[in-house]
Amino acid sequence: TIYILKLRWSIAKSFTPVLILSMFLILIILGTFIYSIRIIQNQKKNTRIKTDFINNMTHELKTPIATIGLACEALTDKNIKLDKSSQNRFLTTIKSENVRLGKLVENVLESSVSVKASPELKLEVFNIEEVVKKAIKSIQLSYNTRNGKIKTDFLAKNKIIEADKLHITNVIHNLLDNSFKYSSSSSSANFFFN
Repeated sequence: TIYILKLRWSIAKSFTPVLILSMFLILIILGTFIYSIRIIQNQKKNTRIKTDFINNMTHELKTPIATIGLACEALTDKNIKLDKSSQNRFLTTIKSENVRLGKLVENVLESSVSVKASPELKLEVFNIEEVVKKAIKSIQLSYNTRNGKIKTDFLAKNKIIEADKLHITNVIHNLLDNSFKYSSSSSSANFFFN
């Protein structure tokens, strides 16, 4: 019996380093596997964020480009006779949409430089009614092509808000643009601001 116990102890002693090494290798493999899964998940998340951002910005950029295009068509079309005030209105629309387009491009560049997933908001105090009226004025050209109307009712007593002006402007433009795109040929949009 003493010989058998010594033999067992000798076998266990000789296998201990191999067992420890095996456990160590298993832990390394498990750690590498978990780390790889985390990297893949982060890459998927980043890809989704980039795709959403590109889709968003494409939509944002299309609106001012379309408005500028319509205004240019109206100004260059020889069949349409425009008086001085109409010409000035179209030129003002082109100028304001061009400024908005410049801000959007600037926003894209800032976001691509930024390592963060979402761009920082630039909060400022402004009159929301003025932003809405400006957005309506710029998209009115699109509605005019379908004999459409935009009806507004500004019921809000406090029109001063603190927000990111560019993002709020884009939200309002998108609402107006979507109501135009997804409505019948003679479109009408109603907006109530409380």
